[in-house]
Amino acid sequence: MDGRPFDRVQARDAGLLRDDVTRLLAAGKVRQPIRGVYVDVEVPDDLASRAACLKLRLPEGAAVCRLTAAWLLGVDGLSPGPRVEPPLVECVVPLGRQPVRRPGVRGYVAPLEGDVVLVGGIPTTAPRRTAVDVLRWLP
Repeated sequence: MDGRPFDRVQARDAGLLRDDVTRLLAAGKVRQPIRGVYVDVEVPDDLASRAACLKLRLPEGAAVCRLTAAWLLGVDGLSPGPRVEPPLVECVVPLGRQPVRRPGVRGYVAPLEGDVVLVGGIPTTAPRRTAVDVLRWLP
């Protein structure tokens, strides 16, 4: 995939079978930074690659929030233990819209006025808002 992140639909369109992606993942040739998105292990885990992965999952009009926003901003707020599943993309839509419901995405509805910034081209809750949300919503 030329170093670009991809999902299973894009892999299929490129001629890979579902089992091929699973084998690449098991062999350590690709990693799954977020649920349903894969990228070559040679691609650095930096802002640009994280943003590219999120672009495949972020719905129109939504902003990444909570732990996903923290991750994009460079703070890994997940538990330090081994991860069994890649994290979900958490996103928020403005009041009056339906929360996103799709595999690999956890959607919320909340006021967003003035709390969204672009990080690597991805609408993201602002750092202060992200910190407050993470502190408020993490168990």
